[in-house]
Amino acid sequence: MAPVDPIVGLNEIFQKDDFPSKVIVGVGSYRDEVGKPYVLPCVREAEKIMMGQELDMEYTGIAGEPKFVDLALKFAYGDDSVPILENRVQGVQSLSGTGGLRVFGELMRKHGHKHIYVPNPTWGNHIPIFTNAGLEVRKYRYYDSENSDLDFSGLMDDIKSMPEGSIVLLHACAHNPTGMDPTMEQWKEMSDTIKKQNLHPFFRLCVPRICFWRPCKGCRSCAHVCRRRPSHLYGAKLLQKLWIVWTENRSFVCCGQRRGRGQARSFSNENRHPSDVF
Repeated sequence: MAPVDPIVGLNEIFQKDDFPSKVIVGVGSYRDEVGKPYVLPCVREAEKIMMGQELDMEYTGIAGEPKFVDLALKFAYGDDSVPILENRVQGVQSLSGTGGLRVFGELMRKHGHKHIYVPNPTWGNHIPIFTNAGLEVRKYRYYDSENSDLDFSGLMDDIKSMPEGSIVLLHACAHNPTGMDPTMEQWKEMSDTIKKQNLHPFFRLCVPRICFWRPCKGCRSCAHVCRRRPSHLYGAKLLQKLWIVWTENRSFVCCGQRRGRGQARSFSNENRHPSDVF
C-alpha cells in the first residue's frame, strides 16, 4: 500500500483519538462546534432559490458551464485584468482539482514539455498525477522544517537555476501541506524572477472560499504574476502563458487565448447543479 497522505491521514488519526476536546485542523472544509461538516447558510439559501426555479440537472458540455467559468475567471484574475479585458483568457471546467491537474499535465506533455517543478513538499497526489500524465517531476526548495518557515532564499536560488521554458507549480494560497505562504513582497520578487527566466507559472489556487469576504490573497498573487508577465508572451505560443487550476468543489484550467482541447478526450463533466449553486 502507498504511504498515508500527511493531510488526509489526519482524519484517520482524528477518528481513533478518544480525547473529548479534540479538534481537527487538517482537511480544509468547514466544521461546526462538534466537528461535523458545516454547510454555509448562503449555500442553503441558493439551493432553496434553485428548487423554486425547478431547474434540471442536465450535464454540461465538455468545456463546462460557460457562465460559471466566466465568473470564475474574473474572480481568479480580477475584473480589471488586462488579459481578461482584451479577451486573451479562456477557461475549461474539469472534475475536481485532480482532474484539472491531470488535464493540464497531459496538455503540457502533448505540446512538448517533459518536466514540471513542484515545491518540496507538495501535496502527495501531485507527484503521481503529473507522472501519470507523462511529465518528469522535479522539486524546488520551499519549506524550512528546522525553523518552521518558508525557505525563500533556497526557493529563489532554485527558480533562478530552472531551464528556460520550464513549468513551475505554485500554490497561490493555503500551501499544502505546510500552510506556509509567501508574502506579497515575496510574490513580487518571485514574479520578477519567473518573468526574467521565461518560466511558465502554473497556479494551484485552492480553497479561496476562506476569504470571500475580502480580497483573496491567493487571487492577488495570481493577478500580480499575470500583470508582471510580458503581454506578448500571452499570444506568442500556446504554452507561454499563465495557468491556473482552481479547486472549489469544481475546478477549471485557465489558459491564454486558446482552450485545452485535450480535455474532451480525457474527461467529461458532471451535471450543472454544483455550478448553479455556486
